[in-house]
Amino acid sequence: AQLVEQLFRKQQVGGSIPPGGSTGGLTVTTTPDLVRNRLQEALEPEHLEIVDDSHHHEGHQGDRAHGGAHLTVTIVSSRFDGLSLVERHRLVYGAVNDLLKQEIHALSMETHAPSEWSARST
Repeated sequence: AQLVEQLFRKQQVGGSIPPGGSTGGLTVTTTPDLVRNRLQEALEPEHLEIVDDSHHHEGHQGDRAHGGAHLTVTIVSSRFDGLSLVERHRLVYGAVNDLLKQEIHALSMETHAPSEWSARST
């Protein structure tokens, strides 16, 4: 665990390990990358944007040296058609539930069905 923390710190301050890169057989993956993979697999979004807001919370509870503790997600998926806001959020939380125990401290989200998203941008 200590080696992983060192790798994340090195990556954050511009070290030589690129995101998704590896060293010594260990793949370095950021929390936003994990969230992206989970949401793409579970909800097959037409649009997915993940913003890491952790830098706004440095020194606060939930601050992580490797970032990703405070995320804002905007997701557009046909799986949201006909669902209430609460049901949509349950789907998102279901996809990342285990990450909420350690990696994610706060998750803000905007969930849209494709028809809502296209109407919004016209």
